[in-house]
Formats: sequence, C-alpha cells, structure tokens
Amino acid sequence: MPFADGIEVTATRNGYQSAAATVNVRPGNVTTVALTMASTSTAGTITGRVLDQAARPLPGATVTVRDGDQTLATATSAADGSYTAADVPVGEGYTLRATAGGFEPKTSAGLKVEAATTTDAGSLLLVRPTPDYVAVHDFDHLPTGPYAGDDDLAVTSGGGSVEIVEAGGDRSVRLTRTANSGVTSLTTAAALKGIVTVETNVMSEQPYTSGNHWWSIPYAKDAAGQNAVSLAFTKNTIVAYAGSTTKTVGAYEPGRWYHVAAVMDTVNKRFDLLIDGRKVLEGAAFRTPVDSLAKIEYAATSTNYGSVTLDDLRLSQGVGLSRDDTALLSLETSHGAPVDGVLEVPARVTEVEVTAVARSPFARSVTIDGAETDGAQATRQVTLGATGAEVKIVVTAEDGTEATHTLRIERRPLAQDTTLTSLAPSAGTLEPAFDPGRHDYTLTVPGDSLTVTPTALNPRSAITVQGRPVASGTASPAVPIPVGDTEVAVRVASEDGTADATYTIEVTRPEPELPQDGATAPPAKAALSVSGGHRYGTYDVTMNLWYGVNGSVLVLYENGRELARRTLTPDTPRAQKATVQITGRVNGTYLYTAELLNQAGRTSTTPLKVEVTQANPGKPVLSSDNWDGDGSYTIRMNMWWGTNATTYRLYEDGVLVDTQQLTAATPAAQSAATVLTGRPAGTHTYVAELANEAGTTRGEPLAVVTR
Repeated sequence: MPFADGIEVTATRNGYQSAAATVNVRPGNVTTVALTMASTSTAGTITGRVLDQAARPLPGATVTVRDGDQTLATATSAADGSYTAADVPVGEGYTLRATAGGFEPKTSAGLKVEAATTTDAGSLLLVRPTPDYVAVHDFDHLPTGPYAGDDDLAVTSGGGSVEIVEAGGDRSVRLTRTANSGVTSLTTAAALKGIVTVETNVMSEQPYTSGNHWWSIPYAKDAAGQNAVSLAFTKNTIVAYAGSTTKTVGAYEPGRWYHVAAVMDTVNKRFDLLIDGRKVLEGAAFRTPVDSLAKIEYAATSTNYGSVTLDDLRLSQGVGLSRDDTALLSLETSHGAPVDGVLEVPARVTEVEVTAVARSPFARSVTIDGAETDGAQATRQVTLGATGAEVKIVVTAEDGTEATHTLRIERRPLAQDTTLTSLAPSAGTLEPAFDPGRHDYTLTVPGDSLTVTPTALNPRSAITVQGRPVASGTASPAVPIPVGDTEVAVRVASEDGTADATYTIEVTRPEPELPQDGATAPPAKAALSVSGGHRYGTYDVTMNLWYGVNGSVLVLYENGRELARRTLTPDTPRAQKATVQITGRVNGTYLYTAELLNQAGRTSTTPLKVEVTQANPGKPVLSSDNWDGDGSYTIRMNMWWGTNATTYRLYEDGVLVDTQQLTAATPAAQSAATVLTGRPAGTHTYVAELANEAGTTRGEPLAVVTR
C-alpha cells in the first residue's frame, strides 16, 4: 500500500455487521488491525445431493441434520437428487443422514455451518442392501492349462504366462512373469461409476528374495488409463496409493490366500480398502480423481518377475458382501411374508411352505428345519403342531460361518378363527371356486331368491347371512334376488368375539325375456292395495287387474328396487290377482310400484304408499312383588297391546341379568317373569327391553328397595 495516514480498512461478510478502522501506513512498518464483526444471523443453510449406488439422482430421500441425538433440520431430495436444509443453527460437528426406501442409510460427520452462509455438503451415495454383481469369475468351470481369456476377461502373456491351475479341487488363474517383454496381465472391462466394489482372492506362492517385484492386485482405471485406485503385492508387503502417497497396509505370507476388496466412490473420489474383511484404509483419496471406471487390471511389467495367483474375482455396483455374510435376503411362505420373524396363520392351516434366500448369492447352503440345500436358496414344507411351529433356518456363508434365523409360525386358536370351510349357494356356481382364504365371489342365478349354506371351521362361530343368524352347515333364510346385482354378505364372528370376517357374493340375476304367451296387446292397467295391520311392518301387497288384457308376469318394486316376481296365468279378459307377503319392515315410508308383462309389452300399475309406524315392539311395563323388601322377589314384564317382540332382556343396575325368547302374536299381549334372589340391601333399578327384527323398545325404570 502507498504510505499515507488515515487509511480506512473495512471488513464485510454475509451474516455479519461491517467493521471499520482507520490506520496510518508508514515506511518499514507492518500495521495489524483487529476488526470485530457482530453476527446478524444465527443460522445457515446446507445443500447437497443424494445419489444411488450408480451415481444417479435419488429423489424422495429424507436428509436430516443432527447434533448428537437432536434433529436440527430435515429436507427431501428433489428429482435431480438435490436438497436444501434451511435455518440450520450455526455450529460444527454436525452429522448428515440420508435415508430412502430400499436403500441403506448413509451418514456424513463433522459438518460446519456458518451464519448466513450456504454450506455445500457434497453428495451422499446410498446403496442397496445387496449389490449388483456385474462380473463374477471363479474359474472352476475351465480346464487347466494356458488361459487365453473369455468374453469379459482379457489376457496378455507377454514376458510370461497366464494359466488355469488346480489345488485341492479348486481352480484359479496364475500369472507368471519370467522375462522383460511386454505385459503379463488379466483385465476386465466395465463402465461403472458411483459405488463400485472390486474384490479378489490373491496369493503369492514364492517369497520375495531380490530384485524388482510389483504385482497390481488390481489397478482400477478410467477409459484414459488413469489410475484411480492402485493396490499391489510387492516384496512381501501389501501396498496401496492413498492420493499420491504409497502406504504399506500389511504383509503377506507366501502360499496364503488374502481377500482384497476395494470399495470405490467415483463421485467423492474416495475408497475403502479391506484385507480379509479388516478395513485398513478408510476414505482414502483416489490416486487420480477420475469420474468413472473402465478397466480392472491385474498385471506386472518390466523386470517384476515372479507369479501371483487369483481367484473369485468379483466386480459389483454397490458395496460387495463380506465372505462371512449370513444374512437373509428374503423369507417368504405360502401364507405371506412374516412380520418381525412371526407368521400368523388361520387354525385351518396344517402345513406352510417356507422359502429362505440368503443375502449373499455365494452362500454355501441354506438349511430349513434340518434339511440342507446347497446354494443360496432353500424351500421346505413345514408341518404345524396344534399351536404352530418354530422353524430354524441356518445360513452357511461362503467362508463357513453359520448363523441361525428363527421363524415362528403361530396358528390362531380355534376360538379366534373366522374361516369358512365351504360356502354353497342353492343355485348357480361361485366364481372363482370357493377357497377359505378368498372372501369375494360372483354368482349368476335365474330365480328371485337364493339360500347359501356356510360351514365354519369352528362350529361355534357366529354366522349371519344378510344380517340374519345361520347355524354352521345349515341353509340360510331365503334372500330375495331382484333382477340386476345384489350383494350377499356372509359374516363370520369368532367364538370369543375378538375377530370377524365377511365373505361377499355379488349375485347377478339377468333380466328375463318377455313371456311367449301369444298376447297381441300390452296388459291393462292394474291397481295395488295393502292389507290391514301394515303399521306393524308385516302385510300383504295385492295387485288387482279388474278387467282387460292379462299379464303373464308381475314384477313388484319397493322404493324403486325389484322386490318380487310372480308368474301369472293369463285368461283375458278376466280379472287377475296376485299377492306378495311383506315381513320385517321397520318404521318408515315404503313406495310400491308394479309392472304387468306379456309378450306384447309391459304396463305399470298405480303406485301405493305404505306407512309403517308401529314395527318396533310395544312398550314393556315392569312390576315387582317385593312387598317385604327381603332381597328375593320376582320382576314381571307386561306388554299389554301392540307389536310383539321376539326377545326380552332385563337389566339390573345397568347389567344384563336375564334374556328370554318370546313368541310373537301381534297385537296380543306378551309377558315374562324373572326370579331374583339374594339381592343386597339398597335400591336397585330395573329396565326392560323388547326387541324384534324392526328394532328395540325400552320401558320406564322400576326402582326396588331391599333391606
């Protein structure tokens, strides 16, 4: 700066107040100025991206910012994988966690947030529990001798040889270099990015003695040949490049196999290195920051003489599974998937087919209930006991490690069962054929009524058809089936009342053809009438055609829905009459219309409106003979006149103490008596209920005092 006095120095930054000071700049001097800036914000923003294991955007992932156990902010990734977490409190040491269905969670620690500043957290790559294996080579199917490569393995034998060798029944590939000529190599090509795992079993049979000795095991390169990850066996040691620096990560013993796995992240240019399952490098930088991988190379050049043997080469998109992986990928049964290791089945089930699949496709075997199956999948039929079965599933990993998984199959108690073993209609055929586990059916019938016979697995189950009780194995009351579609519901309640299920039959009755009765003109107009006593809900609707062209069919409708059809005998021009009995109607207004049909057409009758006002039982009246108040007495119920009931219930202090079935003979009187003994001293309140198909009527309370 030029020499001067009174120079103003100003500092500015987003989220802070500006600070300024005046200084003098003199020859030969260094002037230090302390500027204190006050924060104007207490929060910042975090941005980043969530990608899948192939580095593709992963929309819908949930990203949380956490400080220990406290969640500070939450965001959701967009279609391009990007997310923004706003209003994050200023601080450091924060952890990012991304989750998405079907993927393993991913975290990133040590995040710092500054005031009014956007922090780019980079990319979080989520992997699936099982990787996609794009190349797997175990060489066991190849003949021993010189090896020239195959579809996705390329071989160069310059300066030596590449051959298939066998030891202990297991075949592998050996690279041997004896001369300084060309390259001795085995390579596989694959265009991959994101999370990529390369793993190999490697052995050097001879100890290092002198001279050059460097075998890549492997080098992972991009399309331009740049090394992203470089691993090598050299002079009895295992080395790797971490950035531009070589690191010794272990030593190898001649004649011993080593499992070498590199898990690479081409987005963040980092990799983890594992030797025999032990992580020796974590988050190491790529040797060259490439964006994708194109080639995996095992090789030696120049005067790097000797040999290296390779087996079980695997290249995968995602994180490769360890050799001791004993997890289950899936556990399915013939009766659905278990929940938390438990499968509930109906009491009718006596056998369950169980299929277990190991997560690792290289598992040695899967054993179900003692029956071993080679490979990663097994299926077995399990026979259940009275309460079910406990099924042991043993997964043996490729290195021989074993783990036992338990599936508990629970048969529901018979008292909780709601299963039908058969459902038989009186006409037609159920579609599809009856299956106890299926609850929806269709049925086509020709007639105007239908009965169904449901049979329950538990004979003590309570069954209703269209709301009317039916004993297991017996036919239901007739269900009216008008033209069109009618839903018939068969409800099964468990014996203990804890569960219920409904089987539904969608019944279709086609529109019948007009009768071929020879009529040349449509029927004359008829009239409808109702019998006396209709106010109680049980009555007759009668059609009268006093004179004129007769009909062959009468169709009666109630509130616009077909109720009944009657076949008539035409005798034109004489009068015609037909009656339909109506029962069980609740209080309300019912509109009846009808049509007379013959070959020449159809004619509507006059409409008829019916008011049902006394369908519910008459009101019960209670009395007591407790004249001495001693706690033993009879409660009598009388319904003097009105609609009769079919059930009588008596409540004492709100608790049901008696139920009796009554015979209806409307409008005659009804009565019932309940004998009570040993009632404690005090005032007891009794209420009676009368019930029939139409409803329930409660009487006035009766108070009884005992001493």
